[in-house]
Amino acid sequence: MSNKLVQILIGNVYRLFDINKNLKNERIEWGCKGCYSATRKDNITYSGWCKHDKGGCACPAESKARVDSEKCPFGVWGNGWISLDNLDKHNKENNFTPSKEYLDKRKSREQNDEKTK
Repeated sequence: MSNKLVQILIGNVYRLFDINKNLKNERIEWGCKGCYSATRKDNITYSGWCKHDKGGCACPAESKARVDSEKCPFGVWGNGWISLDNLDKHNKENNFTPSKEYLDKRKSREQNDEKTK
């Protein structure tokens, strides 16, 4: 069985039993919800999938994001890290601006990060 198939199965089992929920939430909230490749046709709402026709791997992000060793195809998140710079780069390459709601949440998070430094 291929490694990719094993990872997909692991992700779906993790989803079924609600394992690694916090990891998934962090990756989805700060990566996928603001990403060009994971938005619906309205280019605002998160779709739940990293769409192949938008350069993604066509994975169900909700499952993939639960697996420690998995990473975003655009280098936005991986095992223990999130790069908002890579997200911005990917979106800029595709002339995409995330929703105002996402940008407001992100700005608030960045301000909180600055306060804790």
